[in-house]
Amino acid sequence: MPLVRWLCASATVGSLIAPGQAQQPATPGESRLDVVEVTSTRLSAPVQESPDSITVVSGEDLRARGATDLRSALALVGGISVYAGGDLGPASSTPSILGRSEADDFLLLVDGVPVGGAFIPAFATLDLHNVERIEVLRASAPVFYGTTAFAGTIHVIHYAAGRAERTVHASAGSYGSASADGATVLSQGRIMQSLGADAGRTRVAGDGVGSDRLHGLYRLAADTGFGLAHFDADATAQWQKPQSPVPTDANGLPTSKLPPDFNQNPSDARIDSDVSRLVAGLDGKTDETRWGATLSWTRNWIHTIEGFFDNFPASDGVGFRQGRQINELFADVHATRTLWSTVDATVGLNELLGRAQQDSTTFDYTIPTDGGAAPAGASLPGSGGAALLAHRSLFGLYLQTRWKPVAEVSVLAGLRYNVTRQHVRASEGTVTADQSNQADRPSGSLGASWRLWNDTSGDLDDVLIHAGFSNTFQQAQIDFGPTAGFAPLLKPETARGFTAGIKADGLDGRFDADLAAFFTDFDNQPLNGSVNGLPALVAAGHTRYRGFELESSFVLARGLRLAASLSLDDATYRDFNDASAGQLAGNRVALTPRWRGALGLTYAPPEGLRMAANFNGEGSRFLDNANLHPAGAYGVFDAMIGYRWNDLQLVLKGTNLADRREPILPSELGDGQLYFLQRRHIDLSIAWSR
Repeated sequence: MPLVRWLCASATVGSLIAPGQAQQPATPGESRLDVVEVTSTRLSAPVQESPDSITVVSGEDLRARGATDLRSALALVGGISVYAGGDLGPASSTPSILGRSEADDFLLLVDGVPVGGAFIPAFATLDLHNVERIEVLRASAPVFYGTTAFAGTIHVIHYAAGRAERTVHASAGSYGSASADGATVLSQGRIMQSLGADAGRTRVAGDGVGSDRLHGLYRLAADTGFGLAHFDADATAQWQKPQSPVPTDANGLPTSKLPPDFNQNPSDARIDSDVSRLVAGLDGKTDETRWGATLSWTRNWIHTIEGFFDNFPASDGVGFRQGRQINELFADVHATRTLWSTVDATVGLNELLGRAQQDSTTFDYTIPTDGGAAPAGASLPGSGGAALLAHRSLFGLYLQTRWKPVAEVSVLAGLRYNVTRQHVRASEGTVTADQSNQADRPSGSLGASWRLWNDTSGDLDDVLIHAGFSNTFQQAQIDFGPTAGFAPLLKPETARGFTAGIKADGLDGRFDADLAAFFTDFDNQPLNGSVNGLPALVAAGHTRYRGFELESSFVLARGLRLAASLSLDDATYRDFNDASAGQLAGNRVALTPRWRGALGLTYAPPEGLRMAANFNGEGSRFLDNANLHPAGAYGVFDAMIGYRWNDLQLVLKGTNLADRREPILPSELGDGQLYFLQRRHIDLSIAWSR
């Protein structure tokens, strides 16, 4: 879109700003471990008492570091990497937690509601404007959200109705990028309303690769006398021009015959999304029982034209045109009550329904490797294609209890009984495949924390040890590729995990640390096998993830904070007899680094000079499952510098300043191809607060 349209959007968003209520500063003496989290329990417990590893990233921290995307937002969280881009477009992100880098293994929550949870988490359209905090659970959450929270949860929490950041931003950056966003409080009191909007054009390369976006969020809450009713209306329109992965050569290494930014796609390639979401709920208290009910509906239209090398170095390409509509309905009802002086309990049920309808047409084309223009995919004759209709039902009854026999000990136990159903129907011409499966089984978790030390008057305030065990499963991923639906439905994947560690804080909340060890076995992983003598995917793989992770922060002076994290990971195949690669037992899982580390320094006083610098590193890894092609360690450096005058702030920010181009993700659509780190990006932004 022309730059003038984004400047007009900037003026429009700026006109929204009105007085509102910003997030209140942390209580003096409170550390990050004292913050009450709402992701793993509804029992109002601080992070330090959770038996799992949980990190809360505050909105103030995001703004102090200039973090506007998921990779930079979670850059200092221990044990996690976030890779930008991939098959779902340059605006998408793929988290890696516990060594897992499959997007469908994670639950994405936005204000307590699963987003894309029935099929694929909607990281590509995630809104990180007007955020109050982000909670990251580095473990499965099998009680409240069941099979959708298989390996970890990322929970983005925006300011509630009647509250707002009260700031308008406008920015311009590399390759013609530009953006504007703002939020306002419409009313407070018995009826609370707020409105946020953002418009952005992000380019990650000089050939126009990137995304355009328009988004708005309206929030309403009202005291009914019976309870607090709330309603959200969220709408996003996004247009992406996808990047391409890099093919590998005969030796299994990224080819040197093409530049990392070479685009294999047709000239009219796109991944366009139109997302609408409505959320309604009621929360209240009757006698000693706190209760709540939530109902949400999401519709996502996706239109795609993409293409990939069919057999590099030949210039033959295979592309596809695809239209997909996904509808999701989520309903949850729960109640929490203190049963005895030492026991609290939450009981509830929820249902997540998903329906996906897709039509795909494949086409052949020639990819010009000499710099010529690629053909337009919309006008090429079709060579095949398929129609897909998929339904999923994920229902569960859950119970979670917390027992505190003494003030220093907390035992958290949860059990869920899952009733899951899925049906997939595919057709191509006169050929059809109609498949169904179901899984009715429990999942649950058990954990405890023990406060060994408490002295708020000393330098060391709290020391707690914790341990937790979880057992869960998830339905195998549904393939949304251009010929999806014909492969047999696989058995559910299972996960059994154990975490133990120690948490400590001190110096009146200026210091905190969380050291944990983890051990998780994943079974029924998809691998290449045979069914009735014919090649097919089978659920027979077993992998193990184990290691240590440390996360710590220290406030050196007013406005000056140092944060660091380090994880040592051992992700290996236990029994993985793949028909294509052979028995992989003992090999490391491809593209999983031996270690991950981060070091960040943030200086953000109320006024004057502001600075932030983050370094993220990853250790050696293998590019292939056979472990024949190693890749060395690398680091990424991001920095920002700015100045704040009263209500005005000017910031210059750079990401991947060394312009490292490292392979990070495999493509599931381009066979044997790898996505690379996105290029260096510079942004200049101005912010005005009222």
